[in-house]
Amino acid sequence: MPVTALMLALVGRVVAYRAKVPEDLLRTHAAPVLDMRQLVGVFVVIAVLHFSWTAFWAGSLILLCMAAYSVAATPSLRDGGITPATGSNTVWVIVLGLACALLTLSVSRSDLDDGYYVAAAAYAASHPHAPLLVNDPMFGEAGWPLFFSSYRFSAYEPFAAVIAKVAGIPAMDVMYRVLPPFAGFAIVGSVFFCSREMFCRWWIGAGTAAVILMLILGEELSSVGNFGFVRIFQGKALFLSIMVPLIYGLSFRYARQGRPFDLYLLVCAQITSIGLTNFGMLGAPMAGAVASISACPPITRDNLRKIFMLACTTCVAIPYLVFVAVCSHGAGIFAHFDQESASKVWTGIYGAHQQFLVAFLLLIGPFVANTPLLRWRMALPPLILLGVLLNPVLAPWISRYVTTAPVYWRVTWSFPVVIYLGVSISLLFDRLARGARLVEKIGAGAGIAGALSLATIAIPYGTLRSANQVTWQFASRKLELNAANAAEEAIALTPDGRVLGDDRVGGTIAMYEEHPPLVNVRSIYIDFLAPYMSHRDYLDRKILAQYVNGEIALDGGPLKSAVDRLNVHTIVIADNLPFYEADQHALTSAGFLLKRQSGAYTVWTRNY
Repeated sequence: MPVTALMLALVGRVVAYRAKVPEDLLRTHAAPVLDMRQLVGVFVVIAVLHFSWTAFWAGSLILLCMAAYSVAATPSLRDGGITPATGSNTVWVIVLGLACALLTLSVSRSDLDDGYYVAAAAYAASHPHAPLLVNDPMFGEAGWPLFFSSYRFSAYEPFAAVIAKVAGIPAMDVMYRVLPPFAGFAIVGSVFFCSREMFCRWWIGAGTAAVILMLILGEELSSVGNFGFVRIFQGKALFLSIMVPLIYGLSFRYARQGRPFDLYLLVCAQITSIGLTNFGMLGAPMAGAVASISACPPITRDNLRKIFMLACTTCVAIPYLVFVAVCSHGAGIFAHFDQESASKVWTGIYGAHQQFLVAFLLLIGPFVANTPLLRWRMALPPLILLGVLLNPVLAPWISRYVTTAPVYWRVTWSFPVVIYLGVSISLLFDRLARGARLVEKIGAGAGIAGALSLATIAIPYGTLRSANQVTWQFASRKLELNAANAAEEAIALTPDGRVLGDDRVGGTIAMYEEHPPLVNVRSIYIDFLAPYMSHRDYLDRKILAQYVNGEIALDGGPLKSAVDRLNVHTIVIADNLPFYEADQHALTSAGFLLKRQSGAYTVWTRNY
């Protein structure tokens, strides 16, 4: 199914041919009036955001409801149709796609989640006769299952494993070096496809702006830009950056043409999303539902029929959700996660500095839209996001019963926000160039000036800055260098027994096809797998994981007892931990010798 995702992006009219557009779609229609009072309201709401998120939330709902209602009261929603692509358009999309493919090879941003994702591909490649996605691929312990039943439907990691097995190369290289350039090109294709299907007259400018914004919006770890080119080696990044735009673009195209083939492609997109990430079985229907109601206003019988058909494509996920609900036995493991408020999710995704630019472009977009239908499509997704998914009253319920607390923040994946921001930018320039009245040109100019001012605040916190843990290494494995070197040393020095390392070293070791059993891969994974180990085993692993992560100090006696019970042969520990001086004495007392110094890590082995 990941192949389907790439093919949809490349052949599903990502770059449109010079097809003849029906004459009735090329007619010019009067654009909605740009009211200066609406623009003043947007500026006021953005100013309020600095002082109160709740006031901003209420003001945004009022503005977005006004925009949506103005469309519902419009007697005719016939639009100007999509703009045919020229040869220069096609060349630009291809050139930008190739540039972004090179970018994915050039930037490196390691991520702890790869302790599972890459390990799953490596285990499948090195155990071709083992049941697929049944056993835990990380710790190297016999009889341990996957810690989440939802991972049984993953397709991206087995897809990488197949390539690795056939090509005879490590699965890590497939995940980090082979697939990302194709994904980088597909991101560009899906962005332009969605921008064009939104009926945006300046779709080339909108798509280009969206790609640039993906390089800017990276202030926080969970920011949308950090699931783009710098992290496209993960299935969930592919879902957000490729599949969500495709779901919207295909929904808009079905609303325009009514072809059953587009419904088939939407079903393929839903299934592909589930294969890319376990969140896809919830995130893809969520995006599909919002796209369905956004595709056309429910004011005519034909529109209602189209919305119903679009909504039916989201039902594909129901069997998967039922399976996970039946097989999940560890819902209590999320009980210790704090529930995030809607305001914390907003700032945690869009950043304390970049949220103003995001909010401004989301709110101003519907009011500068050049057609009633585009106004509807620009208003509905942010309205649903703020009015339902980030509603302060509904947030605790959604977090607890729908998404679970750890991933509640992913409700922001309900629509392709960077594309909507890019379309807003293109619409501002469209109004400035084609506004029928002087007041419209003044309003558009003010909007552009406001966006530029807020952009100067946002740009210093871009995705590619070094403070975002991004390094420039062409065609390299996306690993933290010190941890990678220490991991290789530990594997070489461990003929038998287990290896103990912190979350970064343990996760890196798990990515290799052949490695010793591990005490820790990531401390939270020990909690997830606790039901499948003895209580004594769990306590020993948890204490040792806290020890090497620098959270606690251990004396030689307790350390020796724990490592003896777990048969630990090698310990990798950083020399910059707060307790490292005491750690050296404890390790020596427990019978370990310092064997290697690898960057910031020291490698200790048993002194038999």
